[in-house]
Amino acid sequence: MLPFAMLCKSYSGDFEYARRMVKSFNEFNTDEITLFIVVPELDLDLFESLGGAQVEVLSEGLLAHYLVDHEVHGIRPGYINQEIIKLSFWELELAENYFCVDSEAVFIRDFRLSDFIAPDGF
Repeated sequence: MLPFAMLCKSYSGDFEYARRMVKSFNEFNTDEITLFIVVPELDLDLFESLGGAQVEVLSEGLLAHYLVDHEVHGIRPGYINQEIIKLSFWELELAENYFCVDSEAVFIRDFRLSDFIAPDGF
């Protein structure tokens, strides 16, 4: 299990944003932090092109038992599932700690583990 990772929940409609974010992530990631991108099963082939040494693309199907396929109180399933993935990602036991980053984000300077985790690990 990694001590720290980043998590991005995305889908095909945000692919260009995600591609831009991954490019900046790779450019400024000085401590080789891992980024997990979680996407619907149908979008795996598209997002696989973003995978690399520090970027791993996963199917949201890994947490399918939590996902919804209908509106809940007028809220679209895509939005609900995004939040469910962010909240339940820890169950995959891939990282002890994780930071959620949106597809639309762009890194503009070097970042390292110490920007997210204190020296004592908390």
